[in-house]
Amino acid sequence: MLRRGRKLRDNTSRSEDWRRDAGVKAVVLSNGPLGPAEFYLELIEEDDVLICADGGANHAVALGLIPDFVVGDMDSIDTSVLAELSAQGRTELKRVPVEKDESDTELALDVAVDLAPSSIVLTCVLGARFDHALANVGLLARVPAAIPAVIVEPEMSAFLVTDTVSIEGWPGRLVSLLPLFGEARGIDLEGFKYGLTSGVLSPGTTLGLSNVMLGETASVSVEEGALLAVLPDQAAPEPSLDLP
Repeated sequence: MLRRGRKLRDNTSRSEDWRRDAGVKAVVLSNGPLGPAEFYLELIEEDDVLICADGGANHAVALGLIPDFVVGDMDSIDTSVLAELSAQGRTELKRVPVEKDESDTELALDVAVDLAPSSIVLTCVLGARFDHALANVGLLARVPAAIPAVIVEPEMSAFLVTDTVSIEGWPGRLVSLLPLFGEARGIDLEGFKYGLTSGVLSPGTTLGLSNVMLGETASVSVEEGALLAVLPDQAAPEPSLDLP
């Protein structure tokens, strides 16, 4: 049996309906490989807005969830799933042309950003194809700095650092910091085994791989550029981040 979802208020689109609810988390569920069901059922909470990128709706229905939005050209969603969601009338279907300049995941993320949520989580966005995975990591740069955004998969999580971030974890937790979109400067690392002050990381170096947290918190600061923070030993559905 499907659960979640809600009926629209009279004379509103679902986008307008969600914009009235300040502080909601938006979850973008794409069509990449699906991990254990328990992981996603803990990650996607009842009050979250669930946005599926095309075939991600198949995952949602398999998990017993009703998406609030399905975005894409509808070439990978099962016909039975599309018919079921259409009949229920609890999902806003945003169909786009097959020939387009954006991926379905990018369009789904744009819907999430337009809702001005408190945070955005992207999942099932890695693993199916390497080129898609790289492109989806790059999508983090589309999210305004005021909205925390993180990729969360059963085995890892990743997010951009363009200012100062406090990471919560445990002694020995691995954190890799990779320069994205070019050189990153003015890097300060505190609470790590390998600290750094006013450092520089450039593409083509592995210096930022596999740093180690010394305690329960560590901080990363960047003055110029962007770092991709990767937590490869994900032990909970969503990392605890103190994002600016």
